[in-house]
Amino acid sequence: MNKEIQVSVSILAEDFSILGEVLKTIEDAGGDSVHLDILDGVFAPNLSFGPVVIKGIRKLTHLPLHAHLMIQYPEKYLADYINVGCSQIYFHLESEGNPENIINKIHSMKAKCGIVLNPDTSADTVTPYLEKIDSVLIMCVYPGFSGQKFIPEVLSKIEKIREISPKIDIAVDGGINDETIDSVLNSGANVIIANSYIFSSKDRAKAVRRLKGINE
Repeated sequence: MNKEIQVSVSILAEDFSILGEVLKTIEDAGGDSVHLDILDGVFAPNLSFGPVVIKGIRKLTHLPLHAHLMIQYPEKYLADYINVGCSQIYFHLESEGNPENIINKIHSMKAKCGIVLNPDTSADTVTPYLEKIDSVLIMCVYPGFSGQKFIPEVLSKIEKIREISPKIDIAVDGGINDETIDSVLNSGANVIIANSYIFSSKDRAKAVRRLKGINE
């Protein structure tokens, strides 16, 4: 089954003093959603932003907002992120809490749910939940910082999950660029999360098209 390829643009490393311009750039380039990296300094070695900032972001763009919770206790804060406009919540299987409870809570608040796997977490750990969630996010780098190098060993994980679940959305995040995009698409990923590759490109619309598998 061929899944529609979407590009979700991360704003983690961008200048928040000109956030309106950044978000317009994403819209103009053809991005499908805005990817919000939420780091608590505990689960991942960095800090980012929270619901107050996202409430402002929601007013600046019509694009869907997807929150990637790289936090130790995601269940405690689900409502905070959904209530400020996030339509999809990703949480890490490596974080604290009962995954089924988290999944059910997200869906009860009418948001989509995705489970995230770190590079060294087996695909087998997510298989019990595949029928209950909307997406799986495969980290191609370790959480915390933008601009890391792609870890090629994750490709077999993408392939395995796609084989088990042809219909689920499989997202990839970290080190996605002109050199790595073909391999992740060929492995079965259909949601491409990127930051550095897009914002460092002179033609950002062309970069987004490239991430969608369009060669020009």
